[in-house]
Amino acid sequence: MKELHHKFSRQDPDWFDEDGRLVWKQDALHLNFGKHRDKPLSDVDAADLSYTDWMLQQDFSEDVKNAIRQTRNGSPPVRAA
Repeated sequence: MKELHHKFSRQDPDWFDEDGRLVWKQDALHLNFGKHRDKPLSDVDAADLSYTDWMLQQDFSEDVKNAIRQTRNGSPPVRAA
């Protein structure tokens, strides 16, 4: 069923996650919602740790949460070619 969803969804190819909360811009993940819209995830995590901590506690997908964790560990996700 998940395969059908992906096949027929109108998901933007720049979306990192299924809901489009994170998007690829200039090969870096950017937030696509809220007060930090259009800012790189790495910049938001460095400047407003409480915001990304909040994201980790909310109902965001595991893809988004893992991207935050990877970014914090110095190995942010890399866009597949």
